[in-house]
Amino acid sequence: MEEEKEIEKLKNKNKDLLRKLRNRVKEVNKLIKYSAYKKEFSRLNAIIDKMAKDLLICGIDFINFGKATGDFTKDKEKLKELYAKEVEE
Repeated sequence: MEEEKEIEKLKNKNKDLLRKLRNRVKEVNKLIKYSAYKKEFSRLNAIIDKMAKDLLICGIDFINFGKATGDFTKDKEKLKELYAKEVEE
């Protein structure tokens, strides 16, 4: 009788420890997933920042070109040619 109570206590304790372990594993997996998302967002933000800088430079060049020539038309071909020349230089 006493032995059965001890066995039952140990079983319950074992179940509780297994439950806690499973919860810890879930928490760790969430942290790993969060870390992966954080790395991906950092990578994407770096790409966006680079693209924004390129667009800003292109826009400034276009404005400077317009000031120099007195022509502020929004002709896409002129803008493409200007940007292509800037990239080549």
